[in-house]
Formats: sequence, C-alpha cells, structure tokens
Amino acid sequence: MNKAKAIFSGAMVLVIAGASGACWYLNEKGLIGKDSVTQPDSYVEAEDEYNDDMQNNVYNDNNDEKNETTTVNADDKISEAEINDFLSVFTKVYFSEKGEYTPGSRSTYELIRFAYSHIKRTDSSLIETRREDDSIGYYNCVPAEELNAVLSEYLDVTVPPESVYTENDYAFFRYSDGYFMTPAADGLPFVNTADCDSIEQSGDSISVTFTVSSGDGVYAHGEAEIKMADDRLILVYYSLDK
Repeated sequence: MNKAKAIFSGAMVLVIAGASGACWYLNEKGLIGKDSVTQPDSYVEAEDEYNDDMQNNVYNDNNDEKNETTTVNADDKISEAEINDFLSVFTKVYFSEKGEYTPGSRSTYELIRFAYSHIKRTDSSLIETRREDDSIGYYNCVPAEELNAVLSEYLDVTVPPESVYTENDYAFFRYSDGYFMTPAADGLPFVNTADCDSIEQSGDSISVTFTVSSGDGVYAHGEAEIKMADDRLILVYYSLDK
C-alpha cells in the first residue's frame, strides 16, 4: 500500500514538473500570458513605419506650404531690372513723343509704328524690302502676325488688317497679303534707356517714376502704370516730361 502511494506521488510530481516546464516554455515563446495578444512582429513593424510616414508627411506638408508661400511672394515681386527693361522697350522707339499714353489714346498708325520700330530694333530679319511699281518704289514689309504679337505682349491690344493706316502722305502703313508695308527708310533714333527712380507695387499693379537717358545725358523724366497679367508686364499708362 505504501509502495503504491509512493509510486502515485512520484507520478504526480513528474506530471506537475512537466506541466510547469511546458508553461515556462510557452511563456518564453510569448504564446501565453499577458503578452500573448501581441500581433506578429511584421505587423508591429508595418505599424511603426506607417506612423513614421504620417509624421514625416505632416512635417513635409508644413514645409511645402511654407516654401510655396515664399516662392509665390518671390515670383510676384518684379525686380527693378525687369521694369527698366520693360520701359526701355518704349523709350527706345520714342513711344511718347506725342504725349501720354492710355489704352485707346493712340491711333492705329501710332500703334503699328511702335511695333514696327520695336521689331526693327530687335529682329530686323523679320522685315523684308520689296519694290513696288508706284511712285514710292521700295517698301519695308513686316508680317502682320509678328507686329500684332508685339502689340499683344506689351500693350494687350491688336490691330486689324485694313488697307491703309496713314499719318500723312509720306508716313503710312498699307496692309497687303499678310504684311504691313511702309515706305522704306533706314536708321532709327538714338537708343534711350529707362532707369527707375521709384517703384510702388500693390498686387498686380505697379506705379513707377523713371529717368530716360540718351547718349547726351538725361533726355526726360517719366511715370508709368504697369500691370502684371499672364506672366508678363503690360503698359497701362505712360508719360514723359521733357
């Protein structure tokens, strides 16, 4: 009897020891206990990457917004050199010899003359000389589309192709077959350049006072109103005080 009890007690010890060992092994492997609900390592890593990405995205978005604002402000500011170059387009061809300019104040002839003179200064290869069988004989001819491109860029206007735009009997532009023709003449006046004295910018509008210089020194003082539109400058008002 005592021998049987001893055998039974020994067996129980072995069972308990085996169960304890199994529990320890499972616990060490993280398969039981309070941490047993933790998800697989791969999911935890993915979650950490997601959180890192979210933090990085928020940070980058904030930086992008700041950079975008800075870039917009920088782009909206027109430099003095850009305005000087723009105004010199007009001073080089004596645009205001007949007084101030406002939209609609210039005759069609004067607008064509401005664009023609600009093309002659900047790309004379667009102008071809033709001989006609009339009392004038030779004409300088410029494509109407090139001339209107200049007017559109700097003044935001165009002129229609009609027969003759006349200032007097010796100065006129005649339209023929896609070209504006004017009596041939060589040379242009001395180059006058503009230099800003003051610039005030409010949104898309710019007010400028400037000095016009020629080879002999100061030629005139002027003022202008300019607007920004479609990534370009457009003249709204212009006058010279000589």
